[in-house]
Amino acid sequence: MLIPIGVFRTFTEDLTLETKWDWTHFLLFGVVINNSAGATWGAVTLNYGNVIKTGRVADIFSAWCIGNILVVIPIAISRRPIPYTKDPEIRTFY
Repeated sequence: MLIPIGVFRTFTEDLTLETKWDWTHFLLFGVVINNSAGATWGAVTLNYGNVIKTGRVADIFSAWCIGNILVVIPIAISRRPIPYTKDPEIRTFY
């Protein structure tokens, strides 16, 4: 979570993801790079702990990363903030 938070604060992105630039940063840093870092950490840790052989690190990394990405995208999209409006005719739910 630190990678996407740092990027969104550095580039002052909008968490409601209203522009293509916001979506690009979200998908690149919040999904792909963040999950790749986690999958690398997990696969290498399993290798250092002698749970898996060195030849299986790439397989474990791929499965871990793809699995995380497939789960994170729908969860992250469904949990994004709803834009606030002062118009009483438009109802927003929090």
